[in-house]
Amino acid sequence: MPLNSIAYFVSSHGFGHAARSAAVMQAVAEHDPSIRFEIFTAVPAWFFKESLSARFNYHYVLTDFGLAQKTPFYSDLKDTLGRLDAFYPISRTLLDDISAKVRRLNCRLIICDIAPLGLLVAANLAIASVLVENFTWDWIYRQYADIEPGITRHIAYF
Repeated sequence: MPLNSIAYFVSSHGFGHAARSAAVMQAVAEHDPSIRFEIFTAVPAWFFKESLSARFNYHYVLTDFGLAQKTPFYSDLKDTLGRLDAFYPISRTLLDDISAKVRRLNCRLIICDIAPLGLLVAANLAIASVLVENFTWDWIYRQYADIEPGITRHIAYF
């Protein structure tokens, strides 16, 4: 069966993940122009419209949280923990809703740029997934465990 549609889940924690994802999608599309990407992210749609000539559809969804950064050099750990507690573990309703959408879109592969939600959707649908990352959130959070012990439950989750 041909691979025509790929779901791509992108962290919205900064535009670096989106830039890398756009480069990967563009390279894949240059190899096979028939591929259509279904992009799941909270990164604004305009970013991909200005970065890609590949075919894609945009689906607004928060795929992960990351850190609550007040500046590029300051992370608010209490705010981060509150947001992590609100988002994780991923709710069964969100997982089932996104899984149903990916199934309807006939995606046969899910690529994730550090977005855990996409990996859970792939497992839920029993389809292949690829994680593109230079770090994972558990690795980032480890440096904060002594300062904000509540974050250790999220390290274990990831």
